[in-house]
Amino acid sequence: MASSKEIPVWQKAQEMLNLADEIEQRIVLPHCFGIASIALIMSVFSGSKISVFAADFPILLSQLFRLASATVWSAKAVLIATLALLPTGSLASAETIRGNGWTMSLSLPAGKGPFPVVIVMPGCSGNSPPAVAAGLRDHARRLTSGGFAAGVINVLGKRSICADAAALWSMEISAARTVIAAANHLVQDKRIDGDRVGFIGQSFGGSVALRIASRKSPFKAIVAYYPWCRNGMGRLRSPTLIMTGRDDTWTPAARCAALGAQIVTYPGAVHSFDLKTLRRQSVGGVGGQYPVAGNAAAATSSQRRYLTFFGQTLRP
Repeated sequence: MASSKEIPVWQKAQEMLNLADEIEQRIVLPHCFGIASIALIMSVFSGSKISVFAADFPILLSQLFRLASATVWSAKAVLIATLALLPTGSLASAETIRGNGWTMSLSLPAGKGPFPVVIVMPGCSGNSPPAVAAGLRDHARRLTSGGFAAGVINVLGKRSICADAAALWSMEISAARTVIAAANHLVQDKRIDGDRVGFIGQSFGGSVALRIASRKSPFKAIVAYYPWCRNGMGRLRSPTLIMTGRDDTWTPAARCAALGAQIVTYPGAVHSFDLKTLRRQSVGGVGGQYPVAGNAAAATSSQRRYLTFFGQTLRP
């Protein structure tokens, strides 16, 4: 008897959403057919098990209830709802690595190593806020689906330093040293290809990314999401991609023009646009209140772009 094959959801989600985008161009499902459509799609997947991160279920269910309040169900909405309702199969897990002043959640792609690795660091609010945690897991899934190991690093613990100018400055310097130390530790792992190491930083983490890019380190490629750019950051030694929202008033892209990095701006996007589940709100930072919000289209586009970027810069 043939056994059902277990398919990690992060390896299939992009394919499903791409298909949904095409369907959505042509079909809008009336609300009254929503449940029937879910049942139909579930029957299609009934022969496979799909693995889902346990921590993602509250977010998926939240998306389902938000979609249920709409007057119409799009093809993409039905797919998201279906993922929320499917049985879990086995739950994917990441191993925890600890060092001096840091912890890291390491996820490996399918197959045999050694793998290229990308370390991911969040912004000034740390790793704990739910939308940030979900966004970090999303980046980890995107990376592993692209064949990269993903190490989500925590250097702030449960602290938030967003409104503390002195802490932001001092921690940026020390965090760069800490991240480099963590990378040097990680590349000793035989499952990791120490010659193919990348870094993604968000906001404060993006500023740390630029600081790392300007010094000698194990990192061969750097991605900085909406970093704080300023004069005197030093010449960039590593290929660097900056991605930011065109409407970001917290860390405007114009300040990054002099760095010599590749810069991509996303129309209509504000700070934290890659955190897809983040609802629009104002956050207190140095100098005032700033709008933040997830933007799923810009986030997905940015992920495709950094997978291409790392594919080019972290070649064997």
